[in-house]
Amino acid sequence: MDRYPETNIEILFKEYPELLESYNLSMYFRNCYENKNKTNSFEQWIKKVETTSLREMKIAAETIKRNLGGIKNYFHNRATNAAIESFHSKLKLFRQRIRGVVDKDYFFSESSNTLLDIFCHLFIR
Repeated sequence: MDRYPETNIEILFKEYPELLESYNLSMYFRNCYENKNKTNSFEQWIKKVETTSLREMKIAAETIKRNLGGIKNYFHNRATNAAIESFHSKLKLFRQRIRGVVDKDYFFSESSNTLLDIFCHLFIR
């Protein structure tokens, strides 16, 4: 009676070792956010995942690796690319509106102030 009965999670981990591996990798990734040296933490996590056979984890690691520059930027400067994305959507809307315009010179002269306002609002504070 000196041993407690196994918990459900212990039974699951014993029956499905890939579940335990997935859980450990997930917790390692979660701890990357709490580490001071986040860049190396994420890179170490990516190296750990490259040795696993779990396809889903490898896909996640490839995504992190591909976006590591933006992730580093967020943790160093607390900056995101939201302003750029907003400007891009406004440019797409502008391109949609220009379709079908006969006198493009007049349209551009009338629209230049609007674009300048948008640009100043997003990038000059």
